Amino acid sequence: LACYKYGIKNTIVLFGVVPSSQQISYIISLGVKEIIISTNNDSAKNNVGNEAAEKIKKQLCLFFNPENIKIILPQSKDFGESNEQEILDFKKKIDGGEN
Repeated sequence: LACYKYGIKNTIVLFGVVPSSQQISYIISLGVKEIIISTNNDSAKNNVGNEAAEKIKKQLCLFFNPENIKIILPQSKDFGESNEQEILDFKKKIDGGEN
């Protein structure tokens, strides 16, 4: 919801740490050109979200060009804990701005 509020509207929410086969089929059916994976940034704790991002990327590389799949994590643990500027900075990154 925090992303949607700031104009990031093409999202899929995972309830867990891997996309379901239905979610992958849906993404394939959309013919997307680029995928940005943004799980929780758990670098300050146990890295579960960070490791999940790598697993998701590996899984999606079976169906999409790996060059078109990027991992960009939020600055805070997740978007619900991010302030407005952090989300706007994230949006700039995904829109092709700074990396």
